Amino acid sequence: MRDIAPYFTASFVLLASHIIYYKTGSVTMILWIIFWVNPLTIVFISPDNTNLSAKSEKAFLNDKRFWIPLHFFNFLETLTWIWQLIVVSDVIHIDHKFFSMKPETYLEFYMFSLVWGLYTGINAI
Repeated sequence: MRDIAPYFTASFVLLASHIIYYKTGSVTMILWIIFWVNPLTIVFISPDNTNLSAKSEKAFLNDKRFWIPLHFFNFLETLTWIWQLIVVSDVIHIDHKFFSMKPETYLEFYMFSLVWGLYTGINAI
């Protein structure tokens, strides 16, 4: 678990972003946290700059455990994409705040698309 735990970071950030959006209703808060708070973590947590040995590198290359965080994030991103489609739909038959937080102006719609589309870029990487 120690080896693959860092690869769940993207999933954690996506879930945290949903919680922030649900609590605040503001996608700009998510952007603020991603682009201001995240770089500050480098100050408090030193990056691991060590390389794997050649023997460990081959073992890591063939290790199937690394598929778990990849598929988990892909699953969360697919759920997020479906959620986005529900939110921006014209008719919503789900009576819950999480599904009725529709962007009202063009700027809000742009920011909504930008923030949630950012995770598509993370998944592509």
